[in-house]
Amino acid sequence: MPTIPGYNFEFVPTPLASGGVALFIDDRHGYRILEKASNEAFQALWVEISFDKKKNIICGVVYRQHNSPERFQKYFEETIEKFATLGKQICVLGDFNIDLLKAQSSNYSHDFLLTLQSCYLIPTVDKPTRVRSTSATLIDNIFVNIPEQVLVSGNIISDISDHFSQFCILSSIVDQPKENRKVRDFSKFSSRSFVADLTQVVWDEIIARGTDDINKIFSSFYNKLNKIVNKHAPFKTMSKRRKKKLSKPWITKGIRTSIRIKNRLYMSGDHAQYKNYRNTISKLTRINKKQYYSQFFSNNLKNMQKTWEGINTLLNRKKKTSVKINCLKQPNSNTTTNMKSRIPNIMNEHFTGIGPTLANNLPTPKKLFTEFLDKNKSPATSFFFLSDISKRS
Repeated sequence: MPTIPGYNFEFVPTPLASGGVALFIDDRHGYRILEKASNEAFQALWVEISFDKKKNIICGVVYRQHNSPERFQKYFEETIEKFATLGKQICVLGDFNIDLLKAQSSNYSHDFLLTLQSCYLIPTVDKPTRVRSTSATLIDNIFVNIPEQVLVSGNIISDISDHFSQFCILSSIVDQPKENRKVRDFSKFSSRSFVADLTQVVWDEIIARGTDDINKIFSSFYNKLNKIVNKHAPFKTMSKRRKKKLSKPWITKGIRTSIRIKNRLYMSGDHAQYKNYRNTISKLTRINKKQYYSQFFSNNLKNMQKTWEGINTLLNRKKKTSVKINCLKQPNSNTTTNMKSRIPNIMNEHFTGIGPTLANNLPTPKKLFTEFLDKNKSPATSFFFLSDISKRS
């Protein structure tokens, strides 16, 4: 049994000549085994890893043999649905022997991808993982339901095996303090009452106070208006349900109703009807999402800021946090300075001096540039001239 110092080893053997799955878990983290499965069609290991002051994560390692794809698909659907209903973060990795590059032409690949999408499991590898002289397939992957926490992922190119190795690095899953986002409540808003209160304000008094400071005048106007707005449309803390709706605006009311029906079908045990319903919902969701972003980019065609916001949202990119520079090393010295007036000058001196500094480090050429010219051609005949032209209507 292989061992790595500082890691616990869990594995599921195969009843066949090849296969089986294993997982090394850092011994600083507690874990419990959720399920082990091994037969002629597949092997699977599911564990829940616990972290101090962090959310637990369910990690599954799966290997599918080259036989009985229907048996594996049935097991995978039921298992993923079971763990997805727990509302926990999930990471599934392994060799599935199902080529995702053929999702449009292969029913097995198509059904497998629909199962993943229905549980919001996103592949982190999108390049072929097994490359031969005549074929390239994407059969190994790492699927996560927290794509916003993926820092980097991909293949490790090596000749250790005919399969490339995959990696996925997630950001820290520390529980963040809850953000109390507030929005205005228009549920009891009456435009007639709002206008009536506005007409009761003596707006001329703001200008008649005799001040010439436009900032003070606007501040008085804003405070009076804001007081009336707060009366008719007060702020309230946004619920989790509302936040979830706003995070995926392409999920319509009809789709949400269908999702509830789908969940009831799953609990009833009618897996055939459940599967059809699930696949239909996944297709409609993809269509709605495509239409939503198509309309979004059309509406913001001339707004580059909004356009990039949409692109970053699609790519799950997070806003980069700026780093405050408190001190810098002085040029040509081992000392540092924290003077606010000196730090910008040090940076300016550095970037404006990059060109001359690099040029001074270049070796002095031993040949003139003329030695590289074609000696058979006379320099006098190597010129060309441009003739004046006139603008034609």
